[in-house]
Amino acid sequence: MAYRGVDLILCPYHVGKQDQGVGNGPRAILDAGIREVIESHGISFSTTTIDPVNDFEGEIGRSFELLRRIAAAVKAARASRSFPIVLAGNCNSSVGVFAGLTAGAVPHGELGIIWHDAHDDYHNPDTLESGYFDAMGVSMLTGESWKGLTSSIPGFQPMRKDRVVFCGVRDVSDSYAKALQSILGQLEAPRRAIVHWDLDSLDSGSCGKANRFAASGGLTGDDLQGIAAMLPKTIIPEALTLASFDPSCSERGGAVIAGISVKSISKLLQVMAEEGQLLRT
Repeated sequence: MAYRGVDLILCPYHVGKQDQGVGNGPRAILDAGIREVIESHGISFSTTTIDPVNDFEGEIGRSFELLRRIAAAVKAARASRSFPIVLAGNCNSSVGVFAGLTAGAVPHGELGIIWHDAHDDYHNPDTLESGYFDAMGVSMLTGESWKGLTSSIPGFQPMRKDRVVFCGVRDVSDSYAKALQSILGQLEAPRRAIVHWDLDSLDSGSCGKANRFAASGGLTGDDLQGIAAMLPKTIIPEALTLASFDPSCSERGGAVIAGISVKSISKLLQVMAEEGQLLRT
């Protein structure tokens, strides 16, 4: 079944606080011309903005309410046969994307994720030393942390660990490098997958620092565009998440990273249309 268009789902928050830190990334990508690029491909699109969650208690309460709302927005997008592109602050947003897809559009056991990131995001509350809440997205996704709250996200069931594919990971402690082997040793490349682009997967030298946790090395802009061109030929993309981009951490307000993001989204949509996965008007 081909998608009829794209739904841009905007979640401009960092642990529930609007337009702070990585919550500024979605606006920077919009300002770099993503709407114009989608139109240039002859693809129809709509825009959905996740409402503020100020009434919820603390960063944990706010963050999980955002995940519930992302899940609802993704489910609605797929019900209208739109391809969800989630421009988010925090990378754990893909937990909500996963729940939204498995709540209606994609059988749970068939869906995986291709997780582009400088970090593994596989921490849990017992091992996390930095206190950075957003370092636990993968363990949430696989049902190994925050089980009570992830169960409050409509449609959520843990993803099989052998459906998590890492790309660009390089800033990992020795202990967690061993933990990752439990995933990598069981890997089964999924046929249907969420594409997750944490933008600190990009090389901080040639592209700029995507956020304050950016690490040296990583993907170039050409690498990410090449990946975007390759993916629709090897998998069925079910959704795209971009996250963890704080424009204030890079020179020129992150213009290089925003431009790479737009070009890479453009390439993904172009090849999806060529492969018959996405309809042009």
